[in-house]
Amino acid sequence: MGDRAMGMFEEHRAHTSLRYGLEVDGVTLAEFQEVSTITIEQNVIEQKVSSGAGAVETRKYPGKATYGDITFKRGLTEDDQLYRWIEKVSGGEYEGALKGGAILQFTESLDVANRWNFEGGWPSKWELSGHKAGSTDTTVESMTIKVSRIWKD
Repeated sequence: MGDRAMGMFEEHRAHTSLRYGLEVDGVTLAEFQEVSTITIEQNVIEQKVSSGAGAVETRKYPGKATYGDITFKRGLTEDDQLYRWIEKVSGGEYEGALKGGAILQFTESLDVANRWNFEGGWPSKWELSGHKAGSTDTTVESMTIKVSRIWKD
């Protein structure tokens, strides 16, 4: 592609991540070692139209976007805010359960490299890894949230 000023893409170096953060209502609730794939899928609307020669053509247009679940994983700590959040939702306390927030990707110097905002987030699954007494393995806590929308700053 000739002129860079006219192009939509520029060359950038990939970020490496030491950790991720989950921010909810402006407060960083937790830091994580792992975040699942963040997905935005654009659905398709197909429309059949007649061409000038009488043949039928199918045209495809972007439809409604859907947003995938996001799963966070970290070593278990004494911080139980994530557990309390799903406990409220599973107990039927839906008022205030839908939260806005962000997934933060930190650089090696702990600056925010990327920020993916979300709205309508609520926990759909909390999980504690299996563990055995006397083991030196880290117990892993994971949380899956459903979101209504995701966008990047």
